Amino acid sequence: MQKLKVALLTIAESRENFYRQRKAIVTEECGIFERVFSKRFAIIQSAPIKTLQQALEWTDRSNAENVDAIIIFVPVWASPNLAAKIAESAIAPILVLGNLRPESSSLGCMLAVTGAMEQIRHPVHRVIGDMNDKAIQWKVLDFVFAAHAKNQIRRSNYCIFGGRSLGIVSTQADFSEWGHDFGVECDQGSV
Repeated sequence: MQKLKVALLTIAESRENFYRQRKAIVTEECGIFERVFSKRFAIIQSAPIKTLQQALEWTDRSNAENVDAIIIFVPVWASPNLAAKIAESAIAPILVLGNLRPESSSLGCMLAVTGAMEQIRHPVHRVIGDMNDKAIQWKVLDFVFAAHAKNQIRRSNYCIFGGRSLGIVSTQADFSEWGHDFGVECDQGSV
């Protein structure tokens, strides 16, 4: 079975002095992600993203690679607008991932990132905690599996034969809603 593709886009702070003081945390947290998830996922991992241009370049690459999910990784305080720019340009579903290490400021940044995504009306999925914790691993796995299923549905179409069952309106599919919610094309068939 082919591994699911995940883009791990790590956002960072653009202030170099601030970033350098926390670079060891970024390196350590990215290493943990790779160790924990590399057996299950094909990971496309960015260098720490510090500019809007880098955010767009990595999002374009993720879109071109047709990833199943994008994980915006917030291991330390970062510039929240970078995540909003990624969200505006991404095709795949996005999970925001952070940690609870007090010295990282990840929690505060994650709140700012998800707030920014909510303001631009982008669906927000978040997981925060220690990636060595099995419960946190399962939350990430569940998201990626669901994102993969959504992508597979989005690339499909379905065909309807016949009409409403027993004339019951609530049993009829709303074609435009299916297209909006799932990106699925509908064809009307006949026998």
